[in-house]
Amino acid sequence: MSNTMVYLVGIAGGTASGKTSVCAELKKCIPTDGRILIVSFDNFYKSMPKGVDPATYNFDHPDSFDWVILMSILTDLKAGKEVYMPQYDFVSHQRLETEIAVGPADYVLLEGIFALYDPAIRDLLDMKIFVDTESDLRLIRRIKRDIEQRGRSIDSVMNQYQLTVKPSHDQFVEPTKKYADIIIPRGKSNTVAIQLICSWIK
Repeated sequence: MSNTMVYLVGIAGGTASGKTSVCAELKKCIPTDGRILIVSFDNFYKSMPKGVDPATYNFDHPDSFDWVILMSILTDLKAGKEVYMPQYDFVSHQRLETEIAVGPADYVLLEGIFALYDPAIRDLLDMKIFVDTESDLRLIRRIKRDIEQRGRSIDSVMNQYQLTVKPSHDQFVEPTKKYADIIIPRGKSNTVAIQLICSWIK
C-alpha cells in the first residue's frame, strides 16, 4: 500500500457482473469533499489489428489491453497527479487519437475484468473487490448491453461469448477472485456488502 493520501480501489469481476453499478454505489457513499475518479479498463484496449474479424478477436484476453499505459496512469494518479486518459471506440474497435485530462483525485475506483490480474497493479490497490455474479445473468446482461450500446446482433454476441468470453473468464478472470479482500455476490443489490465497504472507505 502506498503512503500517499490517494485511496485506490480495484473492482474486478466477470463481464457484465455489475462492476460499474458497484462503482456508482460506492461513489455515492464517498465523502462529498473528496475528488472521485472512476477508471475503466475499457479505456485501455489496444486498437484491434486491421483485417481481423471482430467476431473472432478475443477482447477478453489480457493481451488485448495496454498494461504499460494503464500502470503509468495509475501510478501517476496514486501520486496525486493529473493524467491524460486514452479513449476507445467500441464500434470501430480502435483507440481514438483524443485523450481526456482527468484528475487529480482523492479516491480512484479501477473497474474492469482484469482489475486484480496484474501483480504490480494489485500492489497499488488499497482495497481489492471482486463482484461475483452468476454466469447466466452476466450473459443476459451482456447480450442486452452489446445490442443496445454497441450495435451487435444477438448471434454475434452469443458466438463471441462461447468462442472467447467464457473461456477467457474461466482461465484469466475467475482465478483472480482469490486476491480479493472482499467478494460481493449479487453486485449492487448486496446492500450489506456495499455498506460495509463504504464504512471502511470512510
